Amino acid sequence: MHFDGLLEKAKQCAQTGEHMAIPSSWGQGRTVFGGLSASLLYTVMQSTVNGERVLRSLNTNFVGPLLVDVPFTFEVEVLREGKSVSQMSARLIQNGQVAVFQQGCFGQIVIRISVLIIMITTSCRCRMSYLDFQM
Repeated sequence: MHFDGLLEKAKQCAQTGEHMAIPSSWGQGRTVFGGLSASLLYTVMQSTVNGERVLRSLNTNFVGPLLVDVPFTFEVEVLREGKSVSQMSARLIQNGQVAVFQQGCFGQIVIRISVLIIMITTSCRCRMSYLDFQM
């Protein structure tokens, strides 16, 4: 299975509560590559965020080994959802224990435009103005 297929499968399993297992071809010995398990959790967490919020911070803890060819489930929790920021956590649970834990902060997209205006008066004096806009 390709990487994109694993991410799609993760989204589907998180929505339905199904188990998922990673094939041994994605393993490093008996465990799944850390980057893959972190990507799976991020994808599942991001798919549950309301609105068009983007990732602002992400912390991943590898609590224990995530074994290849052994089923696991996803748990996603919205810790707090405000007007502009969502705080979330997610876990990969295998054999009744947390294998990987992730906490993410998603925020609104803010476009900021800053303009520096320099005006030279008729008396050769320089006046500077700084304008800051948020949309």
